[in-house]
Amino acid sequence: MGKIIELSALVSLLFVFVCSVAFPRSSFMWLATASSTFTILRMILITLIATLLITRSFFDHHLHWLLGAFAIMLSGWALFATYSNQLQILDGLSFLAAGLSLGIEALEPGVDRPSTEPLSLQQLRSEVKHKLAIYTLAAYVVTRAIALNHSPNNQLTMHGGHRHSAA
Repeated sequence: MGKIIELSALVSLLFVFVCSVAFPRSSFMWLATASSTFTILRMILITLIATLLITRSFFDHHLHWLLGAFAIMLSGWALFATYSNQLQILDGLSFLAAGLSLGIEALEPGVDRPSTEPLSLQQLRSEVKHKLAIYTLAAYVVTRAIALNHSPNNQLTMHGGHRHSAA
């Protein structure tokens, strides 16, 4: 199931990438951005997802954590930027799909276990539960930081020459 999601994210990123490079003035690109920054970001994500799709799951747990943190940041940024109209809808959907597929890849158990020792369902549940708890905590921290940065109560206003918070 994870490979199907990775493949669909790869196809959506490839489609938007090809349209942004080959047809930047088409009506389809009204829903996406054809700037060079997003083109480079799409190329990086396409390369990363294609690499993860072709290769086996990697060994190092630190890379799993790094990939999971990147997936949370990419998904959170895509949701927030699309919601606040800073990102076009097709870009937001393709980046969100990429973040979800990277997150699923990060949650998959590693292949560093010996093949003679079978993985029990209890061990698999425990490993996925711990990873989900850490990723959920990281997602909460990221979304809380974004919300506090853009909260109207967090902004300072001027009233009568005195500077104080709007709360």
